[in-house]
Amino acid sequence: MSIRRGGFSIDPQFRVGLDGTPWSLLFRGRYRLVDRERLDVSVGAQPVRAFRTATVSVNGVAKDVVVAQRFAAGELSPSYALTTNVSVAAHYLYSRGLDADVTRHTHFVAARAGIANLRLPARYVARLDPQVYYLRLDDRAGMYLNSRVTLAKRDLPVAISGIVNRPIRTTIPRGRAFLWNVGLNYAPRVPR
Repeated sequence: MSIRRGGFSIDPQFRVGLDGTPWSLLFRGRYRLVDRERLDVSVGAQPVRAFRTATVSVNGVAKDVVVAQRFAAGELSPSYALTTNVSVAAHYLYSRGLDADVTRHTHFVAARAGIANLRLPARYVARLDPQVYYLRLDDRAGMYLNSRVTLAKRDLPVAISGIVNRPIRTTIPRGRAFLWNVGLNYAPRVPR
């Protein structure tokens, strides 16, 4: 979801598992510093709540509970349109952990491309968004390759997307797995 007025937008994100367990909650505020025909530059800031399951002892009985972790983050995102359907972008995000038992300093640096309106039969279109990124979590780091593919039918507000993420080299213990996901996107056309 995105709420936009002029160069300012608020983009809240709520992520939950299929079993209803919360993963994260953030309210990203963004401002477009540069908004030209081919060049966009935006800055953003967000408070973040990430959730994890922890086992605690309550009256001598072990119980699993959901624990909220607090972060504050800021970002810078320049992008440049090479053509109407092809763009390149960079993204930098810094996050500071606000609780004692979380990652204190996170750095995320990405180089991205976007290829839109790949024509398919029967009024279908696809979009490809590959990226290579560097992730540093305190003293652990990794390089990754990631791509999103979106398939949509023209004039239909629903699309299917898939994301794959492959580590290139990493010292992040949980970052060594090949990951994928499939999603259903809804983007209604809002009359002006």
